[in-house]
Amino acid sequence: MACDFFCVDTISPRRLYVLFSIHHKTRRVFLAGITTNPTWEWVTQCARNVTEELRSAGLSVKYLLGGRDAKSGPGFDVVWQGEGASVVRSPVQAPNENAVAERWVRAERSECTDRLLVVNERHLRRVLVRYVCHYNEHLPSRGVLGAWRCIHRGDRRRRHRRSQHRSSVSAGRRSSAG
Repeated sequence: MACDFFCVDTISPRRLYVLFSIHHKTRRVFLAGITTNPTWEWVTQCARNVTEELRSAGLSVKYLLGGRDAKSGPGFDVVWQGEGASVVRSPVQAPNENAVAERWVRAERSECTDRLLVVNERHLRRVLVRYVCHYNEHLPSRGVLGAWRCIHRGDRRRRHRRSQHRSSVSAGRRSSAG
């Protein structure tokens, strides 16, 4: 599991901080929270919310890979350790150590927030909730677990329709050629 922050600037001169977690095995993203002022208490509460979502999804965490932000205080680590996860901090200025989270941030920026002007926190929350839903449910996520099964079921139906179409087209060609 990886947990990290990224920033989004609004059209007013405000910066919003987004805390998210991504489960490495399933590539499932959990949007923990959005705020203008991340405090230790807020980050700890977000960690509690994510651990509850993980429990309800039936996912377990052995290791939590987090950044060395001063925003995540000691309570953050205690929550994850209470879930049985070992908290591992990434080295200073080494984004490749948290590559799964960094890649998700890059995808989120290029597909979502870089293409629009964010008005306020409520607007960003609505946009990110929809994007996370899209990412978790509709993208193939490199064929990993639930998202892959959902896409696979739809592809099989589409493949079946295509094969029927191809057989009727090829049958038409055979009859016109003979």
